[in-house]
Amino acid sequence: MKQNMKWVSVLGLAASLGMGSGLAWADGKEAKKEGLPSREEMWQMLQKQQKELDQLKSQLSEARQTIQSTREESQVATDNLARKVEEKVQVAAPESKPASSWTDKVKLGGEVKVQAAGTENFNRTRTSDITVSQVQLNLDAAINELVSLNVVLLHEEDATELVDVDKATVTVGDAAKGPVYVTAGLMAVPFGTFSTNMISDPLTLTLAETKETALQLGFNASGFYGSVYAFNGDANRTVGNDVIRQGGIALGYQLEKGDYKLDVGAGLMQGLEDAGTVWTSVSGRSATIQSNIGAAGAHMNVQVGKVNLFSEYLMATEQFQVGEMAFNGRGAKPRVWSTELGYTFDLMGKETVASVGYQGTREALDLALPKNRLLAGLSVGILENTKLGFEWHHDTDYNTGTTASGATTGTGRETDAGLMEVKVGF
Repeated sequence: MKQNMKWVSVLGLAASLGMGSGLAWADGKEAKKEGLPSREEMWQMLQKQQKELDQLKSQLSEARQTIQSTREESQVATDNLARKVEEKVQVAAPESKPASSWTDKVKLGGEVKVQAAGTENFNRTRTSDITVSQVQLNLDAAINELVSLNVVLLHEEDATELVDVDKATVTVGDAAKGPVYVTAGLMAVPFGTFSTNMISDPLTLTLAETKETALQLGFNASGFYGSVYAFNGDANRTVGNDVIRQGGIALGYQLEKGDYKLDVGAGLMQGLEDAGTVWTSVSGRSATIQSNIGAAGAHMNVQVGKVNLFSEYLMATEQFQVGEMAFNGRGAKPRVWSTELGYTFDLMGKETVASVGYQGTREALDLALPKNRLLAGLSVGILENTKLGFEWHHDTDYNTGTTASGATTGTGRETDAGLMEVKVGF
């Protein structure tokens, strides 16, 4: 009985499956008869619509990103436009700018020189010493667009004053750019350039540098430069001592083209008696000087690549009185020159300048200057703004001659000197 029931169940399941398949076939057949899609076609249509929806979603996302990017670019453009408008407003109305600090207008600089020297004078007396040969502090201030000032404080170990005001000037205009400027105050008047790579000052500077409170009118245009100046010097004159009678004129031309630089110039000055070394010497023998002494000079500085040449000649155009400065029984008419050749090269990665020079004087026996001087020097930039220098020079004295005091002097001897210097600038 149980086995009969099993067969009845199997036959019932088979009949149900057959009827389901028949109905499905019948439904498909009826759908075709009525023009409707089949289940397979409906499934394909749904898949196609899903793909189209996915594409639309992707396009919508891209559109949103494009809109966001456009907004950002628009904001950047708006910010740039606002900034440009603000800049134009500031240019049109500079008073709206915040006041600048005094530190923006003032520049400080200077240098310290420590020197070791061993020398021998013409009387065969040897000396050696280590000194702080110079401490210099520079202050430049731009008061406004037209007015500037420059102050230089100087200390030299063997000087009488602990600190000396070496320069104090006020300038209206731009001396570097021109075209016209006016400078007034304590300055070295523009008679002589005194260019050198050596440690020691050139003999041209020793004889002719003139520091006075002066008024200078200058120009600088298209490479040409020049000035006229006037001052009342320290020398005590027999007549017109408190009257401005000293002054001069200087003219020159500068050219810079690639590695080539040229500076040539000439000048005239009435007042050589006020040069520091000259008046120190003259005032030791005479309380006053009879008249102003004229002077003339010329210079040429050339640089071609790593080679530079300095050359300068200065001379008195009038004689001193015998009691003021003399040479062999007559009034002296001193002259001085300096020529120097330098070469810049790299030494173990350090910028190095090697130089040789020849300097000389004539009729300067009263000034205790050598008749001739040969020099050799080497300067090495050992660190940033720090140089180590060496110099040797060989001096030849005047032959026997008579000075203003009537003394017979001049030895004709030769001496040597060696110098080493560390110079730090800032």
